[in-house]
Amino acid sequence: MMNRDMTKAMTIGSMIGLTSFLIGCGGGEEEVVNRPAPRNSTAAPEAATARARLVSVSALMQEMGIDARISLPENKAPGSTEQRRAVLSFFDAVVRSDDSSFSSMITDADQYELGQL
Repeated sequence: MMNRDMTKAMTIGSMIGLTSFLIGCGGGEEEVVNRPAPRNSTAAPEAATARARLVSVSALMQEMGIDARISLPENKAPGSTEQRRAVLSFFDAVVRSDDSSFSSMITDADQYELGQL
């Protein structure tokens, strides 16, 4: 069984790694380009419809009022608008130190460890 210090270090390391992944130094954002499927495509109509409704990260950030310090490149963003919203909300809560929002997004064990810090 790991000791408490090792668990804390792993939790902090994981949070820092995730945060540094999405909080960048800036840079240009790519816009999502929705191209129609080729006529001979075997892709399911549902998949094409889902891709057509995908909202770009920059549009979501503006719509949701996400902190400008957060950078999520389009090529690393999740594949659905709902997942993108969830990731942006999570890191916005981290950056803004919004304890109540952040703690509702993590497990009870992580809440305990965070409380011990």
